[in-house]
Amino acid sequence: MVPSKFNIIIPSEAGDLQYTLYNTFSDSQARIGSDVLALLESGDKIEAKKNKNILAKYGDDLSELGFLVKSKRDEDKTVKDWFYQKQKDRDELLITVIPTYDCNLRCVYCFQSDLDHSQKSANISKETILRLAEWAGERMDSTHPKRLLLLLYGGEPLLRKRDILVLSALISDEARKRAVEMEIKIITNGTLLDPDFVNSLLPFGIKSVKVTIDGTRDHHDQLRIRQKGRKTFDLIINNLLKTKDKLRFTVGSNYNLENFESIPSLFDYLIEIGLRDSISNVNFRPIFQGGGGYSCDICSFSESHPSVQFWLSKEAQKRGLDSMDLLSLGPCGFHKRDAYTIDPAGKIYKCEGLVGIPGAEIGDLNTRDIEEKSSNFIDRFNWSGKCGECKYLPICGGGCRYWAYVKTGDYFGVACEQKYFDSAVKEIIPERQGFKA
Repeated sequence: MVPSKFNIIIPSEAGDLQYTLYNTFSDSQARIGSDVLALLESGDKIEAKKNKNILAKYGDDLSELGFLVKSKRDEDKTVKDWFYQKQKDRDELLITVIPTYDCNLRCVYCFQSDLDHSQKSANISKETILRLAEWAGERMDSTHPKRLLLLLYGGEPLLRKRDILVLSALISDEARKRAVEMEIKIITNGTLLDPDFVNSLLPFGIKSVKVTIDGTRDHHDQLRIRQKGRKTFDLIINNLLKTKDKLRFTVGSNYNLENFESIPSLFDYLIEIGLRDSISNVNFRPIFQGGGGYSCDICSFSESHPSVQFWLSKEAQKRGLDSMDLLSLGPCGFHKRDAYTIDPAGKIYKCEGLVGIPGAEIGDLNTRDIEEKSSNFIDRFNWSGKCGECKYLPICGGGCRYWAYVKTGDYFGVACEQKYFDSAVKEIIPERQGFKA
């Protein structure tokens, strides 16, 4: 037996020779004493005779929870098999559609400041809508999913309401023919959300939308503005109130050092006006500069202030609001073979963050063998390098590919999240409970 390379040992703040043991692959944790600690730190291979008594007492539990493994080679194979199984999972077909790059807001941190004018004005055509619906049917015939998730993104997707209705009806018909359950989600700024549009989508499976509100009124209206600086907070709130009986909401907040302290007050306000039961969860992302502008679309926290993330999560929990899992950033949809993002021109990408980057597309709606191209694309990620030896690999998945591109110019480069996870495990894991060894 050998200690798992995914073990993390966190000393007690009380200084009582008690430790929290956590394994990022098995997601197991335990409270251990100095005797078990000595066993796990005794070397790459544990001597059975020398550790006979402690193994007799705790060995079975430590093995069952993944803290002890048969061999490093066996563990590496198990992790690779687990990861490839996640890649090949075909229960869900995820199709993210960007019907337009255009947006009615001019948020100060938006990544679309990097797009040229021709990209910003691109809208999906009738021909692309028809081909996309046909293509979705072909994917269902090939992969036989139990469920199809149609995610509408942008730009601001609700600028193309008619296109969304036509596309949703066509894809819903393709799913119905194959007895595939379909769900629609929309990521929107909320300024164009209205009951009539939601009612039109209900037969096709819309259940939730994600809306971004960046703190209280004053803070939000400094960051998320319409053309000519017009404010948006009250408009968004009114639209949520008009549709709250029809939808569930994810409320996202993008934060910096100026607005993060106002976000709990936003939670209080949303609860006060009667939106608590309509909010499925809240999440938060840091705003930071990367590439040619600012962005909040990068799935990274290491170059922000992790303590802010933990504080916001606790503030949400105090108010009975569910928040994002702070210990699981990956593997994301980029690594899933049956996850695709379609831009207005019908180009296909593995991730919405990579949309518009030259050479990042894996094909278009007329490309043959798109599943093979998807597999070949994600298989280019190097798991045997720095990431392969990292104790955080199972909960990181190699980091955000868009952030890797911003940092290195290569979407297969290293986007290390070790700094964030070093803070996260110390903050989160000791608060959980495990068996005491």
